[in-house]
Amino acid sequence: MTECLAICEVLVLDDGSSDATSLEAKNAGASVISNKSPRGYDKAIRTGFEYAVEHEFDILITADADGQHSGSDIQHALDTMISDEETALVVGTRDKLNRISEHLFSGASKRVFGVVDPLSGLKAYRVKELRRLSEYVGTNVGTLIVAASVKLKKKIKMIGITVEPRTAGHSRFGHSLSGELKILRALITFLYARLGNIGTEIGPKISMNKKEQPDH
Repeated sequence: MTECLAICEVLVLDDGSSDATSLEAKNAGASVISNKSPRGYDKAIRTGFEYAVEHEFDILITADADGQHSGSDIQHALDTMISDEETALVVGTRDKLNRISEHLFSGASKRVFGVVDPLSGLKAYRVKELRRLSEYVGTNVGTLIVAASVKLKKKIKMIGITVEPRTAGHSRFGHSLSGELKILRALITFLYARLGNIGTEIGPKISMNKKEQPDH
């Protein structure tokens, strides 16, 4: 977080954690939005989108809070967006995938959409594009925005990133068979988007929820 605070504003979405996440983030200098109870990964990401639009950011970068995304890779994503104003989305391509289902997801996505790792938590978004893109997604926000970007012929760039050892938390997909099944269900939704679901509204638009103001 310290590396990121040196180059940009950091927003921490505390999704009902029971530890000192919010306090430590605020003490470090980040803005924080805290949920009293867990709402899930995709709702947290959408909250970040809303915050970025409301505050008129140019670029939004999402990164997982488990320590697996390095400051240098986040900087690389930012530099990639800055260097080409036509780029709507940057997707970090992980150097290793842990599950069989992730390999299947990656292979299918590369073949159908031309994007290698849509499940990656490290992505950079051109905020002016977010409002329109988010109109076409409901659940699985990050992955379906990849599908929407491809279908709407937005410019996407991929960058290689290194997966660091996890320092906190657990995978959002869980472990063992349950995690594999969650990813396979997400893959079905993702591929269904290619058949025509993206391009007609299927999810809520980004709204400015004044109740969810960050703590500074």
